Amino acid sequence: MIFHNGGNAIRDYRKCWHTVCLTNGLGAYYCRECRNEEGKLNSVLDAHRKCPNCGERYTAKHPGKYIGKLVHDFRRTASHELWKSGNSIEECMAVTGHKTDAMFKRYADLFSDEERKAMQQATQLKRREWREAQAQNVVTMPKRAM
Repeated sequence: MIFHNGGNAIRDYRKCWHTVCLTNGLGAYYCRECRNEEGKLNSVLDAHRKCPNCGERYTAKHPGKYIGKLVHDFRRTASHELWKSGNSIEECMAVTGHKTDAMFKRYADLFSDEERKAMQQATQLKRREWREAQAQNVVTMPKRAM
Protein backbone atom coordinates (compact mmCIF):
# COMPACT_ATOMS: atom_id res chain seq x y z
CA MET A 1 0.00 0.00 0.00
CA ILE A 2 1.50 3.31 -1.07
CA PHE A 3 -0.84 5.71 0.71
CA HIS A 4 -1.82 4.82 4.24
CA ASN A 5 -2.61 6.22 7.64
CA GLY A 6 -0.47 4.43 10.19
CA GLY A 7 -0.68 1.20 8.18
CA ASN A 8 -4.44 1.44 7.73
CA ALA A 9 -6.07 2.13 4.39
CA ILE A 10 -7.32 5.65 3.73
CA ARG A 11 -11.10 5.41 3.35
CA ASP A 12 -11.66 8.79 1.76
CA TYR A 13 -8.82 10.62 0.03
CA ARG A 14 -10.55 14.03 0.03
CA LYS A 15 -9.62 14.96 3.61
CA CYS A 16 -5.96 14.13 2.94
CA TRP A 17 -6.08 15.98 -0.38
CA HIS A 18 -7.61 19.09 1.21
CA THR A 19 -4.96 19.05 3.95
CA VAL A 20 -2.16 18.87 1.38
CA CYS A 21 -3.70 21.69 -0.67
CA LEU A 22 -4.22 23.86 2.43
CA THR A 23 -0.60 23.31 3.46
CA ASN A 24 0.67 24.31 0.02
CA GLY A 25 -1.65 27.27 -0.45
CA LEU A 26 -3.75 25.66 -3.20
CA GLY A 27 -7.07 25.83 -1.35
CA ALA A 28 -8.89 27.15 1.70
CA TYR A 29 -11.93 26.47 3.87
CA TYR A 30 -14.62 29.15 3.86
CA CYS A 31 -17.36 29.90 6.38
CA ARG A 32 -20.68 28.60 5.05
CA GLU A 33 -22.63 31.43 6.72
CA CYS A 34 -20.67 34.56 5.72
CA ARG A 35 -21.40 35.79 2.20
CA ASN A 36 -20.90 39.02 0.29
CA GLU A 37 -23.59 41.06 -1.49
CA GLU A 38 -23.50 38.72 -4.50
CA GLY A 39 -24.09 35.67 -2.29
CA LYS A 40 -20.55 34.30 -2.65
CA LEU A 41 -18.56 32.88 0.25
CA ASN A 42 -16.02 35.44 1.42
CA SER A 43 -14.69 34.54 4.87
CA VAL A 44 -11.64 32.25 5.02
CA LEU A 45 -11.39 30.16 8.18
CA ASP A 46 -8.27 30.51 10.31
CA ALA A 47 -5.95 27.66 11.35
CA HIS A 48 -8.34 26.70 14.18
CA ARG A 49 -11.26 26.54 11.69
CA LYS A 50 -12.91 29.57 13.19
CA CYS A 51 -14.55 32.29 11.10
CA PRO A 52 -13.02 35.71 11.78
CA ASN A 53 -16.30 37.48 10.88
CA CYS A 54 -19.08 35.60 12.67
CA GLY A 55 -17.04 33.51 15.13
CA GLU A 56 -18.53 30.21 13.89
CA ARG A 57 -16.27 27.28 14.77
CA TYR A 58 -16.11 24.30 12.42
CA THR A 59 -14.99 20.80 13.36
CA ALA A 60 -13.13 18.09 11.47
CA LYS A 61 -16.43 16.21 11.02
CA HIS A 62 -18.19 19.33 9.74
CA PRO A 63 -15.59 21.53 8.08
CA GLY A 64 -16.33 24.70 6.20
CA LYS A 65 -16.69 24.75 2.42
CA TYR A 66 -13.44 23.74 0.68
CA ILE A 67 -12.58 25.82 -2.37
CA GLY A 68 -9.36 25.02 -4.17
CA LYS A 69 -7.59 22.53 -6.38
CA LEU A 70 -9.10 19.09 -6.94
CA VAL A 71 -7.36 15.87 -7.93
CA HIS A 72 -9.26 16.04 -11.20
CA ASP A 73 -7.64 19.37 -12.09
CA PHE A 74 -4.23 17.74 -12.19
CA ARG A 75 -5.44 14.86 -14.37
CA ARG A 76 -6.33 17.38 -17.06
CA THR A 77 -2.96 19.12 -16.76
CA ALA A 78 -1.10 15.80 -16.81
CA SER A 79 -2.97 14.71 -19.95
CA HIS A 80 -2.02 17.86 -21.80
CA GLU A 81 1.60 17.94 -20.60
CA LEU A 82 2.21 14.26 -21.42
CA TRP A 83 1.02 14.78 -24.97
CA LYS A 84 2.98 18.04 -25.35
CA SER A 85 6.17 16.29 -24.24
CA GLY A 86 6.03 13.99 -27.28
CA ASN A 87 4.27 10.86 -26.01
CA SER A 88 1.76 9.09 -28.23
CA ILE A 89 -1.93 9.29 -27.39
CA GLU A 90 -1.91 5.58 -26.48
CA GLU A 91 0.95 6.07 -24.01
CA CYS A 92 -0.75 9.09 -22.47
CA MET A 93 -4.03 7.20 -22.14
CA ALA A 94 -2.24 4.34 -20.38
CA VAL A 95 -0.83 6.77 -17.80
CA THR A 96 -3.99 8.82 -17.22
CA GLY A 97 -6.44 5.91 -17.39
CA HIS A 98 -8.60 7.23 -20.23
CA LYS A 99 -10.42 4.49 -22.13
CA THR A 100 -11.25 6.31 -25.38
CA ASP A 101 -9.33 8.62 -27.68
CA ALA A 102 -12.19 11.12 -27.70
CA MET A 103 -12.19 11.48 -23.92
CA PHE A 104 -8.42 11.85 -23.79
CA LYS A 105 -8.54 14.50 -26.52
CA ARG A 106 -11.24 16.36 -24.61
CA TYR A 107 -9.16 16.31 -21.43
CA ALA A 108 -5.90 17.26 -23.09
CA ASP A 109 -7.63 19.88 -25.26
CA LEU A 110 -6.20 18.37 -28.44
CA PHE A 111 -9.08 18.99 -30.80
CA SER A 112 -8.22 21.15 -33.78
CA ASP A 113 -10.42 24.08 -34.74
CA GLU A 114 -11.96 22.03 -37.57
CA GLU A 115 -12.82 19.16 -35.21
CA ARG A 116 -14.33 21.61 -32.70
CA LYS A 117 -16.48 23.24 -35.38
CA ALA A 118 -17.62 19.84 -36.68
CA MET A 119 -18.59 18.73 -33.15
CA GLN A 120 -20.50 21.98 -32.55
CA GLN A 121 -22.35 21.62 -35.86
CA ALA A 122 -23.24 18.01 -35.10
CA THR A 123 -24.56 19.01 -31.67
CA GLN A 124 -26.59 21.86 -33.15
CA LEU A 125 -28.06 19.51 -35.77
CA LYS A 126 -29.09 17.00 -33.08
CA ARG A 127 -30.71 19.77 -31.04
CA ARG A 128 -32.58 21.09 -34.09
CA GLU A 129 -33.84 17.58 -34.97
CA TRP A 130 -34.92 17.00 -31.38
CA ARG A 131 -36.83 20.30 -31.27
CA GLU A 132 -38.58 19.49 -34.55
CA ALA A 133 -39.53 16.04 -33.24
CA GLN A 134 -40.86 17.60 -30.05
CA ALA A 135 -42.88 20.14 -32.04
CA GLN A 136 -44.44 17.37 -34.16
CA ASN A 137 -45.34 15.28 -31.11
CA VAL A 138 -47.18 18.11 -29.36
CA VAL A 139 -50.83 17.27 -29.21
CA THR A 140 -53.11 20.26 -29.21
CA MET A 141 -55.98 20.16 -26.80
CA PRO A 142 -59.40 20.26 -28.48
CA LYS A 143 -61.36 23.42 -27.83
CA ARG A 144 -64.39 23.01 -25.59
CA ALA A 145 -67.73 23.92 -26.91
CA MET A 146 -69.44 26.48 -24.74
